[in-house]
Amino acid sequence: MSQINQSNQSGQADKKIGEYRCPNCGGSIEFNAAAQKMKCPYCDSEYSVQEVIDYSKQRENKEKENAKFDVNYENVSEEFNEFKCSYCGGDIIAAASTTAATECPYCGNPVVMVGRVSGILKPDAIIPFHIDKDGAKNAYKSYISGKRLLPKSFADENHIDEIKGVYEPVWLFSSGVFGSLKWEGTRVRTWSDRNYIYTETSFFEIERTGNIAFSDVPVDGSKVLDNKLFNSVEPFDSGGKQDFTTGYLAGYYADKYDEQADECASDAYDRMKQSVIDNFSSTVTGFASLRLTHNDIELKDKQAKYAMYPMWLLSSTYKDKKYSFAMNGQTGKFTGNLPVDTGALVRWLLLLTAIIGAIAFVIINFLLQI
Repeated sequence: MSQINQSNQSGQADKKIGEYRCPNCGGSIEFNAAAQKMKCPYCDSEYSVQEVIDYSKQRENKEKENAKFDVNYENVSEEFNEFKCSYCGGDIIAAASTTAATECPYCGNPVVMVGRVSGILKPDAIIPFHIDKDGAKNAYKSYISGKRLLPKSFADENHIDEIKGVYEPVWLFSSGVFGSLKWEGTRVRTWSDRNYIYTETSFFEIERTGNIAFSDVPVDGSKVLDNKLFNSVEPFDSGGKQDFTTGYLAGYYADKYDEQADECASDAYDRMKQSVIDNFSSTVTGFASLRLTHNDIELKDKQAKYAMYPMWLLSSTYKDKKYSFAMNGQTGKFTGNLPVDTGALVRWLLLLTAIIGAIAFVIINFLLQI
């Protein structure tokens, strides 16, 4: 019997804060999407992720030896934890079980809750950000420009309330799928003589059988983000996955999954089954009508991996209503909901009606003259 292999999130996580320093100047360093390296915003030095991690380990060991390394935390409640920023000493309040990376609200120091992304909770892979914050802002401006039904005041006065880069927890499902499908198809032939019009309908049984392998079908593993928003920025290029290391999280937010793989599996498997139906159906052509009569689809060798995928989340408020937007942090695909100018919509409908009416009038007059 096939089983889903998944990480177990039971157990007590180490509440340690990890941070990364520039080996050159000691400033807080973060992952730069444009350079695909760790880049210091103070001295512009660039390092590979592994170089910064190695330096961080050396720095930590040295501070421990000198008894100067101090990480403190305390439980505030069952819902939140309080962490101490080791750079400025400020208190960082984070969701007790789901926040994996954030920033200090006082000094802006990017921090990673190391215990929440290590051991049994450590993701198998990560897709790093390829588009930075400026890229996300520019994509937003392009998205709202040129929309004829968008209220002019929204475009003129609008501003972004919040923008943040988030590593979203996802489950990646892989499986082999066997499909056996049958359709009833018809072909129609029509002819006539002086007295009658003849119609001949022929019926056919069409069958397709085969195997398709699916790899890394993603399903959002967070209850916080609307799954529709995540799905709207797909696809991600799974070929861009990297082995997970916490260095990629520096400078971004990150959540840990709060939905188990078993809870998300049906979404992935339904997509696989529908893909098999669509793929096989695309090979059945030349029929006047098709009706699916038999559908036998089996999944085998099911597996699940835990990963983190990059997303930019933006929000804006217009006339006391909040509008949400999302962008794929790897490919740049942008989506979101926008307000509609009712007056402009009515004008366009009236114009469209007038155009259709004029075309219909011309066609009718032409037919009457034949």
